[in-house]
Amino acid sequence: MTMKVLDNLKELITGTSAAISSLKRADGGLRAALDELAREEGELLSRPSPPAAVEQNLAKLIADLGQRWRDAHGLAIVLAGSGSVRRDMGPASRRQPDQLVAPTLAPVFAAPVTVELLSALAPEMVLAGLRRVVEGTRYEAGPALPDRLARLAAIERERGLLEQQHADLVDEAEAAGVHLEHTEAEAGRRAQKAAARKRWEDDVAQNSVYYQHHPEARPPEPAA
Repeated sequence: MTMKVLDNLKELITGTSAAISSLKRADGGLRAALDELAREEGELLSRPSPPAAVEQNLAKLIADLGQRWRDAHGLAIVLAGSGSVRRDMGPASRRQPDQLVAPTLAPVFAAPVTVELLSALAPEMVLAGLRRVVEGTRYEAGPALPDRLARLAAIERERGLLEQQHADLVDEAEAAGVHLEHTEAEAGRRAQKAAARKRWEDDVAQNSVYYQHHPEARPPEPAA
């Protein structure tokens, strides 16, 4: 083998090795970007709100619970604080004289104490207590909830673009004789497409005679 042939062979091997390394780096880079999107998405979906937002929400919840209790029990409180007149049955000539019944709260508060009751009677106390709980709890907060929706939608778009780029990369590498693995999501999508096509092919083969006479009944070919 001449020196020129050896030199050409070395250049070919070197070039092939560099191309494979480049494909693998691109594969790693795209996978890392997808992993980072998944990490950020997980935090946006799971992390609680900042303390200020938590306290603001708690104040609103307490106000709503208190108002709900007042709406349901307000008249009972008025009646309990009013007292009443007790009159026996029967005509006036035969019944006992009317009697005053003293005001009492016992019937109103016979049920167990609830957060709704506390929110109605002592909202400032309830909020102060809950605020102390929040301030004493260590946690990693995410951004305010309204700000998360736009970012989550952007992550979906970015993921779609990255997954398509990675799928194209794997296909191009396969065509060049370099095997790279598809992402789990892409592998699942391709498996579903393959299964759908297999079902279609089996159906068309098994019912070919019928479809010849009734072409309108033949199911459309699945998208590639």
